[in-house]
Amino acid sequence: MDLALQAILSIAVVMDYRNGRIKNWLTAAGIAAGCILRLSTGETSVLLLFAGIFFPLLCCGLLFRMHALGAGDIKLFSVIGSFADFQELLSCICFSFVAGAIISLLKLIVNKNLMSSVYCFFQYIRQIYATGTIEKYPGRNDGKRQMHFSVAILIGFLVTKGVEYGEIVVRII
Repeated sequence: MDLALQAILSIAVVMDYRNGRIKNWLTAAGIAAGCILRLSTGETSVLLLFAGIFFPLLCCGLLFRMHALGAGDIKLFSVIGSFADFQELLSCICFSFVAGAIISLLKLIVNKNLMSSVYCFFQYIRQIYATGTIEKYPGRNDGKRQMHFSVAILIGFLVTKGVEYGEIVVRII
């Protein structure tokens, strides 16, 4: 199951870099494959499966509304939720955001726009506080400030699996 999910996430990264989008057919096929595999093995109940699929939509909805995270990225988390148990999903989401933060920081440093981006962020927060409305995050279309979050999701998945497999090796030793 891990290799199938890794293949889906890798294809999503390629799609994201080529088109700037992750196609719905990939995420739909991924969710369907995860559901079929997990239900056929008796690994989970339908309720827990749906919780894993819909949790990313609830947890990342605000980031989508701010245009800080794309719909395809959130759907990729749902694909992971269809393949993995809830603890793995949470771990993957957390590691993905850490990886995304590191990638973003490095990109801002390389492009020499870290301070202007930090200033822009605080202005954005101030605007939300003053108006009480969440608007599109500024600079979203600036290539120097954008990142393909699918890469961070793939890294988060690989780190999650690395931790899991590392624990197995430690138990064996």
